Amino acid sequence: MIGMCPVCQHELTITKLSCNHCSTEIIGKFKMSKFDQLSDEQKNFALTFIKNEGNIKKIEEDLSISYPTVKNKLKDLKGALGYDHNEPVINKAEILEKISNGELTPEEGVKLLK
Repeated sequence: MIGMCPVCQHELTITKLSCNHCSTEIIGKFKMSKFDQLSDEQKNFALTFIKNEGNIKKIEEDLSISYPTVKNKLKDLKGALGYDHNEPVINKAEILEKISNGELTPEEGVKLLK
């Protein structure tokens, strides 16, 4: 299944689902998952990453690519899934200060520290 329009590169919306067995059809607007929007290359890399349990050396061997290429593909995949490449470093002192100032609840602080 393709996730992006081949003409304008915007996200596609699923509008019809059908059963091949009984011919039931469901029409509506259905969202695709983040994974449906990945390119075939990104999906292949994600599967290889999972298969090798994140072991970069094994990924290098499996795909016959270098360490920097593995890291670049991982950054590309991370970005395609909507995660910022430059996530801020969590500063424990700042979090504790925000809790003491009432800017964060203790529960929110614990979540950020995890």
